[in-house]
Amino acid sequence: MKYIDLTMSIEAAPAFEGNKAAEFECLADFARDGWNEHRMAMDLHVGTHIDFPFHMIDGGKVQKDFGLDDFIGRGRLIDVRGMFEIEVPLDGVEVGDILLFWTGRSDSAAEDSDRYFDSASSPRLSEKFAAEIVRRGVKIVGIDSWSVDVAPFPVHKILLGGGVLIVENLLNLGALVGREFKVFVAPLRHESYDGAPARVFAELVKLAAC
Repeated sequence: MKYIDLTMSIEAAPAFEGNKAAEFECLADFARDGWNEHRMAMDLHVGTHIDFPFHMIDGGKVQKDFGLDDFIGRGRLIDVRGMFEIEVPLDGVEVGDILLFWTGRSDSAAEDSDRYFDSASSPRLSEKFAAEIVRRGVKIVGIDSWSVDVAPFPVHKILLGGGVLIVENLLNLGALVGREFKVFVAPLRHESYDGAPARVFAELVKLAAC
């Protein structure tokens, strides 16, 4: 059995304009105190993270409103590299699937954060396509970019309002080409907020049929 880590390292994760990158503070040093301990402070939407409906929907659901099974499902990789407005056929997509959109954008995120967050060039799902994803009963949409759309974020509102969770800033989606896989999203547990940093990984099942 093989697993692929799809998570961006917190230390290397760029922060959206106006947000802070993760900050680490040393509380104890082994040479001085006999142990190591650090404090981390970060925005809930830095690095690989999940958006809950409360992020964009007034009074929307938060993490405590979802069960563990809501973060696990059959993965479907959709290659959208080179596309600006994403709208593709969803043949074979079933209720409860997790769709991962491979844009290739996160490959250079750490080296060029200005380009990474450039709204003008960012790929985005169309509103019509987002509505179809909701209609299909998809569980989660994930993307290797900072967002599934740009301000004023209509696609966020369509997906989250329709019960589809969003995972952003993924990595390594190219490793899933030609594979059948299961996706696990493990958000940092809290009760009542708009999002959470998450460890996301895929369990490879087998080579997909040609």
